[in-house]
Amino acid sequence: MSQHPSNSINSQYQQAGVDDQKSHNLMHWLQQSNPSTQPAATATLRQITHLKSPLLHQLPTPGELIQGVGGFASMHQINWQNFTNPTLVTATDGVGTKVLLALAHHQLGGIGQDLVAMCANDLFTLGARPLGFLDYYATSKLDEAQFKTVLQGIKAALDICACALAGGETAQMPGLYHDRDFDLAGFIYGIVDHTKALGAHRVQDGDALYALPASGFHANGFSLLRQWLDNTPALNTPELITQLLTPTELYPEVSYLAETTAETHLIHACAHITGGGLSGNLLRVLPPGATARIELSALPIQPWMRTVIETGGEQPWPNFENVFNLGCGMILAVDADQAPTFEQLLKDLNLPSCQIGAVQISDHQMPPQLNLN
Repeated sequence: MSQHPSNSINSQYQQAGVDDQKSHNLMHWLQQSNPSTQPAATATLRQITHLKSPLLHQLPTPGELIQGVGGFASMHQINWQNFTNPTLVTATDGVGTKVLLALAHHQLGGIGQDLVAMCANDLFTLGARPLGFLDYYATSKLDEAQFKTVLQGIKAALDICACALAGGETAQMPGLYHDRDFDLAGFIYGIVDHTKALGAHRVQDGDALYALPASGFHANGFSLLRQWLDNTPALNTPELITQLLTPTELYPEVSYLAETTAETHLIHACAHITGGGLSGNLLRVLPPGATARIELSALPIQPWMRTVIETGGEQPWPNFENVFNLGCGMILAVDADQAPTFEQLLKDLNLPSCQIGAVQISDHQMPPQLNLN
């Protein structure tokens, strides 16, 4: 028998494609690293240039992580006294095939923010405060530079959201993944006062609909976008690839405004415009009998996004409303009587927005509808 059986076993495991020691080393790095000292790759890619102050840090803390990365599970102590009816909120999502485009062009700087935003923005739609985030990183073989780039982006984005990195999982699975390919999934949990949560139950006839502009296509529809890139050489420019890989915008302002204006019922509902486009997401936060009437000319879609859609899809861009966000990152239903107040609050936060339509509610109980004109 070998005098160093553990070394022999580790060697066999490495020959099978799994470097357990590298995984341990990267976990130690993750525990010790501070995103504020790392290159802010995501900030340079943003096309929406408003600066995000740590708004959620200004509110009473909802809790504190007391055991996080490194253990088998995490613990979060909640400050229940700040809530009348505290309710746990959870969400999960991934980045999808945007990862493949980022890998192909060696531009991974925004993928970590994409992952956080796809989860955190879902949480913000209820006006919830994020508490903790967990990531799942699966790959064929751990690439140290690749891993660090993605995790730095995750930690920097979580800092914007006042959310702790509570834990995660790094899986090496040679045979299931190949070369440098990897996949990401995220899981987030937070808290909201149930009596103050945004949703369809608050929406009223005449509510004004406001869009918060997207930074691009976010992390949706990339299987179709990649197909267009393959079939349309004119789209394959370095400038366009960089625009396509702009990270998903974060909207912690929604949670901040929902909490600070809860007593006046300023914001009624919020939709995160992801896969499924406008009709697949906005209608999820409207009550039966509601019709969302939206002016196409008011949508904040960027010219380069229109060009991509109409060049690749060979149809007018509005025809893809059920696939892409058409420039809308979030859509909020706001009390029409308080619309001027809402607009002033957004200006104070340096947050771009535009009114794109209104809600009409009839007595019938038909499923909500979308009317684009």
